[in-house]
Amino acid sequence: MLVAHLSEEDVIKSVSREFLNAQIKKRREAKITSRLIVRENETSLIPPYDSYRVLSDKYFSPYPFYIYGNKLALVSWEPSPSAIVIKDARFAHSAKGLFDFVWDRTQMPGYKGGSSP
Repeated sequence: MLVAHLSEEDVIKSVSREFLNAQIKKRREAKITSRLIVRENETSLIPPYDSYRVLSDKYFSPYPFYIYGNKLALVSWEPSPSAIVIKDARFAHSAKGLFDFVWDRTQMPGYKGGSSP
């Protein structure tokens, strides 16, 4: 599962830490891995930290997108949670290419010097 523009803090506010922890546990049991792109200085990261990369505020959006298999989901947490899910391998593949481009040009949390592509 790939997630760009993720704010763990917004997710926790919307679904609760207990729910999020249960989902993470289910994904680990199913051997589903995640790569997550978050805003620099995000404070609510959940280990393992090597599954994160940080993105400069200049490029960060409050509207995350999720890629899983042949699905692309666009999410808005406010004013109320909503999502659009596109089940089409072409769109998922295109978004994955952009995600990988950013992933390859950003750093793990904790590194100084930023993460501008």
